[in-house]
Amino acid sequence: MKTSKKILIPTIALSIFTVAAVAGAGSAFAGEHTTIAQKLAERFGLNVSEVQQVFEEQRDERQVKRSVAEEIRLNKLVEVGKITQEQKDLLVNKFEEKRVEKEAKREARIQNKEEVKNMTDEERKAQREENKKEMKAEREEMDKWFEDNGIDQKLFRNGNDHHRGGSGGRK
Repeated sequence: MKTSKKILIPTIALSIFTVAAVAGAGSAFAGEHTTIAQKLAERFGLNVSEVQQVFEEQRDERQVKRSVAEEIRLNKLVEVGKITQEQKDLLVNKFEEKRVEKEAKREARIQNKEEVKNMTDEERKAQREENKKEMKAEREEMDKWFEDNGIDQKLFRNGNDHHRGGSGGRK
């Protein structure tokens, strides 16, 4: 039975991630890891922390794959002369900086989940407005960063707009 559980959990986790990705629920799903891990653990009689670890490993694997793909893409842009090696290095550092910021924000959202549940409708609306202002300021900062470094932003508006903190960015 122990062996079948070791096979079952990764299979279930992979299935859930696949369904979530197909449904376009990736970012909404990200904050639900703990709840889903708890439900899976309860249903199949597993250790919650082990189930959570599977989710974290899966997220880490996806991050590594994205990083490798981005490195290949940037190397091609250098190869065809769209950006210089120096610009590529700047981009790699900036994308990593933004990834770390995004992860910190994700963790903060998870920790503040209960606080948000207890907010009034007016407080939630004010929070959303504040978030919009923050996102606009971040976009403007990135626009300036690209301009200051002589990098054409259009090269990064194909659905993998990492510097925008999500997919797509502004078109």
